[in-house]
Amino acid sequence: MSYIGHCYINSPLQYKLTPLQTKISIENNIYKIDTEGITRFYKTLCYATLAYATKYRSMPRNKTVKMLEKSISIFEDYLTISLSDFKCMSSSELLEKRLMKRKHYCYAAYLAVISSFPILQGNIPCSETFKAVIAKIAEIVSIKTLDNVNDVFHTPEQAARSLKTQFQAFTSDSLRLPGSHDDIGRAENSTYKLAKFTNTLVSQATNRDGPAFTLYLKDFEKYIQGQALSMNQKLDNDIIDIREFLQSINEKAVGRVWITVDFCFLNSLWYFDMADLKTMEHVKTAIDLIFKGCNIYDDISDLQVDLDQKILNSVVLLALDNGLCDEHELRDDPSILKSKLESREAFYKALELGNLLFSMGLEELEKAQDYPSRIDIGALKYSTYILRIFSMRKWLTKQYTSRNLYKPFTLHVSDDVMDYEKYIK
Repeated sequence: MSYIGHCYINSPLQYKLTPLQTKISIENNIYKIDTEGITRFYKTLCYATLAYATKYRSMPRNKTVKMLEKSISIFEDYLTISLSDFKCMSSSELLEKRLMKRKHYCYAAYLAVISSFPILQGNIPCSETFKAVIAKIAEIVSIKTLDNVNDVFHTPEQAARSLKTQFQAFTSDSLRLPGSHDDIGRAENSTYKLAKFTNTLVSQATNRDGPAFTLYLKDFEKYIQGQALSMNQKLDNDIIDIREFLQSINEKAVGRVWITVDFCFLNSLWYFDMADLKTMEHVKTAIDLIFKGCNIYDDISDLQVDLDQKILNSVVLLALDNGLCDEHELRDDPSILKSKLESREAFYKALELGNLLFSMGLEELEKAQDYPSRIDIGALKYSTYILRIFSMRKWLTKQYTSRNLYKPFTLHVSDDVMDYEKYIK
């Protein structure tokens, strides 16, 4: 019997709650109320992609579907119990204030399952795979929620402070929550507690030792640095060059810290020889590049929201560098600026930059196949294509003509965008 948060797990797919947990779960119905982004269409698509994935040896549908459903259920129980600490903002408050959304952890659970199974299925007990999935869900929810807190409430200096504390929560072997009791402080503490949960699960698996855990610590340092630098992407600050974005700020992509969790759990039961280390290096680099590419796709979808918040994301930075807009136009009304960028096909230029990063990631996965490995590279590649479409989903629904619709489904990169390859790590 293993212990996750306050839930006793008899198996990764069976659990029982204490009477207190049952009472709180019944009383707290806000999870079911928050249906944003969780439509019947998305649910159907989710189960369809899991059904198709059975063609890969590591993706048996009976296990992936059960893992997905139970991980969401148990994570909600964990949220209810763990964030009841008076120093934290409760899960219901976070949801009501839209600092956290139910879709964040539902999507995270789905993406965790399709990315963890190719690495872990058949290599470690299913109970340990379950812990890896839960650790990744908590990781993403912590990151997304603190990102929202920083965007809405904090100056770059305040955001840097909160990110430093989050880094300690993800990596330190001891962390005491700050004693702040105002709403912002309590919301921050909730994100730290979630980060600490990921840290605890990974630390228990690895005993804070081994090559994978060493990478886990280094990767979080890179992520935090990139996230802190991204706080300067404001209109009122000095305008960032797209090359600087690619070299430094895009380190905020969570690909490294996402996939290293899986390697920590794999390393907990398997000694890594040179072939394993080489495979891990290529896979980690691949997922890092693919997530960085998906950051660009996300920026296309989120352009209006970012402009409204005076954030100059990669779409704008790339457009400036390619003469598709000038600095004076950045002061236009956000809706007008977005329309100008769209009419000048800045979106497709950004799409190609995302394609460049994604294609570089696929090349790294191909290199990983050169080494004997326990990892199902074919299934992992399938999961990256799912992630790509997932990242573009909001934009794809707005592409109404066949001329425009085919573009996102290709990996075309023009020669002028290829020139940015030398600035990509």
